[in-house]
Amino acid sequence: MGASAGGAFIGAPMSAVAQRAGVSAGIIYHYFASKEDLIHTLYNEVETDFNHALLAGRPHTLPLAEAFQQIWLNAYQFYRTHPHLAWLARFVYFQIKNKEEFSDMKNTIFQGTIEHSGFVVPNIEVAVEFFTNILGFEVLFRPGRMQFEDDSLKRYFGVHENSVVEGAAFLQYGGRKIELVQWSTPDQQNVHLKPSDIGVAHLAITVIDLEEALKYFAEQSDVKVRELSPLGFFYITTSWGMEIQIMKQKF
Repeated sequence: MGASAGGAFIGAPMSAVAQRAGVSAGIIYHYFASKEDLIHTLYNEVETDFNHALLAGRPHTLPLAEAFQQIWLNAYQFYRTHPHLAWLARFVYFQIKNKEEFSDMKNTIFQGTIEHSGFVVPNIEVAVEFFTNILGFEVLFRPGRMQFEDDSLKRYFGVHENSVVEGAAFLQYGGRKIELVQWSTPDQQNVHLKPSDIGVAHLAITVIDLEEALKYFAEQSDVKVRELSPLGFFYITTSWGMEIQIMKQKF
């Protein structure tokens, strides 16, 4: 981190970064395709540390209001003790801003990253158990049940005004986050769509050994495993119908 501390790093050539780090530029390019690649890799590591820091004090065991307060305090403490990381987050979200003038409002706004992907599940406990015990995900945070007497959920999420969030979970795998949520609504539909149907989504994760992964999932109960594609992936379907693509890790 020492080689990248300070906003001056943003405009510095890779040769200057290498000199500051005490290595050759060739060594850096052996592991990173570009300076932006290096920064994003570093950011992913920082994000993982940050996510762990948010869990200090076990906020998932506290009442909802106290949990949010604890998380905000954890975030403040993290950046107070790591002030040199603030510029990194700013660079990742607004890196283009320092290189060119934006021609329209769209380019001004959308300079962020994908924060997480969300999936609705029929049973939050079953889903969390599958993602942690079968797929090896790590639970970051478990919000409690959410129900309002007014139409807040309708205004916030566009759901039926009498909807209830029965439970949710934020998890991560390889530094990337997903959200699982269980809804109870008067007009909820439970239709198993085909992978080719409009609106269907899937999650893709990577593994070290694709063939061993294929054998592993074949041994799991309540998991449908499809044929290994010559393109280097296969799909599994969970007991509740969620499609997950398994791909080989690229180094």
